[in-house]
Amino acid sequence: MSGGELIGDRYSLVRQIGTGALGAVWEAEDHTASRQVALKLLSIPNLEVGQRLGEEARAAQATKHPTLVTIHDVGETGSGEPFVAMELLAGETLADRLARERVLPPPLAAQIGRDIATALSIAHGARLVHGDLRPANVFLQGEPGTDDPGVKLLDLWVARAVPAVVAETLGLGSPSYRSPEQLAAPESFDVRTDLWSLGVVLFEMLAGQRPFEGGRADITARISSGPAPRVSQLAPAVDPALEEIVARCMERERDKRIGSAMVVAHMLEVFAAQGRKPAAPAAPAKVHDENTNGSMRAPMLDEPPMPRGQLGTLVMAESAPSTPAPAPRSSPASGSFSASSSGGPLGTLVMAPPSSSPRTEETARRPRPAYVAPPRSSRDSEPTQVYVEPSGVFTPPPMPMAGAHIEDEPTAPPPTAPPPGTTAPTIVGARQQQMTVTELHHRPAQRVNDVSKMGFYLAAAVGAAIVFLIGFFVIFLLL
Repeated sequence: MSGGELIGDRYSLVRQIGTGALGAVWEAEDHTASRQVALKLLSIPNLEVGQRLGEEARAAQATKHPTLVTIHDVGETGSGEPFVAMELLAGETLADRLARERVLPPPLAAQIGRDIATALSIAHGARLVHGDLRPANVFLQGEPGTDDPGVKLLDLWVARAVPAVVAETLGLGSPSYRSPEQLAAPESFDVRTDLWSLGVVLFEMLAGQRPFEGGRADITARISSGPAPRVSQLAPAVDPALEEIVARCMERERDKRIGSAMVVAHMLEVFAAQGRKPAAPAAPAKVHDENTNGSMRAPMLDEPPMPRGQLGTLVMAESAPSTPAPAPRSSPASGSFSASSSGGPLGTLVMAPPSSSPRTEETARRPRPAYVAPPRSSRDSEPTQVYVEPSGVFTPPPMPMAGAHIEDEPTAPPPTAPPPGTTAPTIVGARQQQMTVTELHHRPAQRVNDVSKMGFYLAAAVGAAIVFLIGFFVIFLLL
């Protein structure tokens, strides 16, 4: 192959990017779609393996996600050799970065591991197993050494298509990242094999070396038997909870491993969030003031903002004429509610934490104001609407501790970091009102009316049936 050669009547080769056991990767120009692509030309002497590679590549082509390399096209050259056209990436592999830096900061390692786990969960949902997860198959987009790289999972379609005998001949994969069951029976492995490999990759990023080193025979023997090493043996400063996640992925028995890649992604999100830089606060908006000769000034607030709780602010509005608010009630054990007249017609309710000052005997003997119920007319005239105003405060999920029980249940994809200049996702959203106060008061009466109507219709139906039977009997006697 040489530059300028046309492949598949639409791809012109530009320059060779790299070579591997399965062939060469070229930068090519797609004349049909007017874009630059990475064209992988497969040189497999076995025709059956070439056909299987094409089938696996087409299956991976249907799976779309930002953490998976997009496959644009799968075809064959004029000589019958398969090729795969993929999106062209700029950056470096995780193997290149580890060779340069050796150890990555735990937040960055957790972020890369989270994105790998997310990619695996998407692939597993499409019934695809990678089978050859290692740093060389993880691509980091962006400038080399960046603290926020984009992660892409490579060669999702290769391992299942190439038999173990052919893979050994071609030198594909590395035994250091293979699971015990994959070494015992290379043709029979499932999604839990990918989780073992993910644990090995996490171990290498945190500790600076792979957990199993040595020759091929030594690595195979250590993976198949004997205790697995812990991250703390090489990196004592790593958080024990993060070490426990790696250990759970590297359980020798498959049934003891974390059973879902998405569970791993959610657990790693806690540690990945520790390395994010807080977003810069937005500059206060300026308003035009006619009394300052057209100059701009910051808006003045009538009152200082009320302190908000973690879940947001409850705002109560009512369309009926407002009545005097009842006397506030407070309890040292459950906190207190404070009202502000600036939040709406009836004010804003804010949940405040309980006071930290000790309760004295004088405070305990202090009489509490009695509760004054609002007039019935104002309570039943119009339904009260309560909604939740989000506060923009994001609280990460609790950190798993060492030895804690971990539920292996697939959940939704973890939240991604908000772009710079935007607020974090809101934990509590608004919910529509399901039942008004008026409906709640009148529901028993409506139920009684419904029962009465049902009884009347039933009695009428029974009476009509009796009259019909009597008439039929009389006609039968007359005939």
